[in-house]
Amino acid sequence: MRYHPASQFIGCITLIMVGWILLLSSCANRPIPQPPPAYILISIFYKTSGGVDLLNPSSQNSFKKKDLNVISKININGEVKEMQFNGNENGIDIGVDGTTSFNYFELAVPTNAGVTPIATYIRLSPSITDTVTYSFSSPKYPYFPDKIYYNKSLVWEIINTKPNGFWPSITIIK
Repeated sequence: MRYHPASQFIGCITLIMVGWILLLSSCANRPIPQPPPAYILISIFYKTSGGVDLLNPSSQNSFKKKDLNVISKININGEVKEMQFNGNENGIDIGVDGTTSFNYFELAVPTNAGVTPIATYIRLSPSITDTVTYSFSSPKYPYFPDKIYYNKSLVWEIINTKPNGFWPSITIIK
């Protein structure tokens, strides 16, 4: 039994098409790499040395939501810009921790994805502004800060991240 040359050609084309379909379908199943986020959110608590919650509006000398503001200075291609990743002109949203019942807000800490973070400034009141700085030297998490300093004191390390993926919180004693 002889095959006609045209049937061999069609068989070859069919085989090539099946190969392309298999190749394309295997590529479609691969996840598309996502760019790193511009910032990470870390819960930050403020307390007195006696344990009083300074973000609770009913606490004496607490910080007022309307006064809270967070600005990050970052270098983008040689130009220093101020970025506000969280909050607005009405202040920063304050949450309540379900376990401790203490108030906190989410501090947006810039990553070094395409930018060079310089510092983050947290205005707690019209007369109190604190400074957050960071270092980036973790081979496991190259875009995320490996250490965070609050007014030049080390307060956070990425090595303390739990296996569940949640960033460790920060508690500041004022």
